[in-house]
Amino acid sequence: MSWATGKPATRPTRHSNSPTTITARLVPAAQVQSTARTAQLTLANNDGINFEPLDASTPMALEVKAATDGVALVTGNADLWTQTAGINQDLGIMVAELNPGILAWKESGGFAGTFSPNAALVQGTFNVQAGHTYHVSLVWKANQAERGAVIHAGAGPRPGMAGSFSPTQLTVQVLPASSISSIRQVRQSSLSNVDGTTFTDLQAASPGGGAQAGAGLALSLPASSDCLALISGNADLWTAHAAINQDVGISVDGTIVAWKESGGFAGTFSPNAAYVQAVVALHKGHSSTVRLQWKTNRPAPVGRSIYAGAGPWPAGGGDYSTTTLIAELVSCSG
Repeated sequence: MSWATGKPATRPTRHSNSPTTITARLVPAAQVQSTARTAQLTLANNDGINFEPLDASTPMALEVKAATDGVALVTGNADLWTQTAGINQDLGIMVAELNPGILAWKESGGFAGTFSPNAALVQGTFNVQAGHTYHVSLVWKANQAERGAVIHAGAGPRPGMAGSFSPTQLTVQVLPASSISSIRQVRQSSLSNVDGTTFTDLQAASPGGGAQAGAGLALSLPASSDCLALISGNADLWTAHAAINQDVGISVDGTIVAWKESGGFAGTFSPNAAYVQAVVALHKGHSSTVRLQWKTNRPAPVGRSIYAGAGPWPAGGGDYSTTTLIAELVSCSG
């Protein structure tokens, strides 16, 4: 069996193909809480401003009781889609004890597309104190108000399993503060006039336009012992120009260790909640620098731009959707 493209195909990058990965980590049961739904969820007539519980009848929520001081790593994952063209879906993590309550959020969808699920992922961290209880929930909204607009979570159903749609999940893991590092931004980034080959730091746009020099998302990971680092990057990526897609990558000490392409060849103004992950070895006595970087998938001249960060929310001066870089240290040895 063989196959071929219908016309000559070129790869506009000197990097290998984006990796497909599966990662499993064993952790103490007491450190992890999770809840999931396999029903299809629906939200109609949202005002485009207020986040609502993902499941109105039985909210997807977890009560996290911290036994020790530490950091909570929260992940939400859902197949989001719309049946109303021009309406996208926003997925958020709410922590009732925080101010503001929305820890992180992502926009997912296709501006002109309907019935096209996007596997959106949103992730964030917050500090927890021993003896305190935190109420964490998965919430959503439409990206704008339109009477009669309807959005959904859950694709399917799975053949032969009536009512079993793709799962929507909320997971909280409480970790020692020494084992996790994270950085986030809530500003929008843009990139143009690039060669489509070279990854550069994903940096927030300054108030006057352009990128802030040295303001990229970077972590320094000094290793006191031999360890593995589980590194995750999460960003709302979109393009203003058809035929230009967005690549997001993780670099360690200047080398790209994982990357993903996000976008729709003909679609514009349609944020995708892109997620990229890598496992790398850290060595005792060495400090590694981890960066979240990006590029276009092909050369993009001046005036052809890609963006990270959807929004803002609330409109007219709020934050853009969160862009995060998170590193967990695991399997450390003396």
